[in-house]
Amino acid sequence: MQCAGQKPKRVISLCCVFHITAMLCLFLFSVLAPKSFVFGQISGKGIQPELVVETWHSKDVVSFAFSPDGQTFATGSWDSTIKLWQVSTGRELRTLCENLPPPVPRAIASIAFTPDGQRLASGSGDGTLKLWDVFTGNLVWNAVPDEERVAIISIAMSDDGTSLASIDERGTIRVWSLDKGTLVTSIDSDSERSEKRSLSFGPDNRTVAAAGKDGISIWNVESGLKQAVLVFDGSLYTAIVSRDGARIFGSGQRRGSKWQNSVVVWDMKYPTRSRPRYQIGRA
Repeated sequence: MQCAGQKPKRVISLCCVFHITAMLCLFLFSVLAPKSFVFGQISGKGIQPELVVETWHSKDVVSFAFSPDGQTFATGSWDSTIKLWQVSTGRELRTLCENLPPPVPRAIASIAFTPDGQRLASGSGDGTLKLWDVFTGNLVWNAVPDEERVAIISIAMSDDGTSLASIDERGTIRVWSLDKGTLVTSIDSDSERSEKRSLSFGPDNRTVAAAGKDGISIWNVESGLKQAVLVFDGSLYTAIVSRDGARIFGSGQRRGSKWQNSVVVWDMKYPTRSRPRYQIGRA
């Protein structure tokens, strides 16, 4: 499927997707995700890919997500489209896009499958939040959080499939009803100071963790109140809450230390102890 106004296709390898958080993704996948899918084979030469997919997006790929059953993955691009792929073969299944492209292509900055795998949410640089039907490719709903259309940089899906959280460039966290696309809660996360970049729901579906410049903040999505601050001396780009809620993982860069690129782990049994339990990185 070629979307209206899309430029001729050019081949872009998924290798361009991976950056500093690649090691975190591999580590967390082995801990948190189902074991039915393997990224690659580990040998003396490192991790060898089992599958390399040429995505055929007309611009760079900037977001990536697996379906809950591990059979499908999705890619989001600067060309304002999302493509769905079959994991076992790398075959393209469908392209998700609106009939009319935006005036200026904007990145699909973040994507997330619903727990049943039937729908896919996307947050974009044009300030829109969308929910798509995976099987038909139809747009279920489209939300514009504010009139200024501030770019959305990260989204997160609750485990019970009832809520979707988004965070924009100004650090405003919003929680949405997944069924109707209506706004439930809006939280000012003090973005000018902390530069929040990533979201993750807790397993109770009542809290959301936001990673940023000074660490991770944990918010109650019902009251909008901050529950805890996990301090990190540097910038964190990713936050993931373990499925049992016992730990929070973050990846980023520490200031003024030999641990320049780090994965840090907090024990949530003692959230008031802001120092990480341990860190993984290269000295």
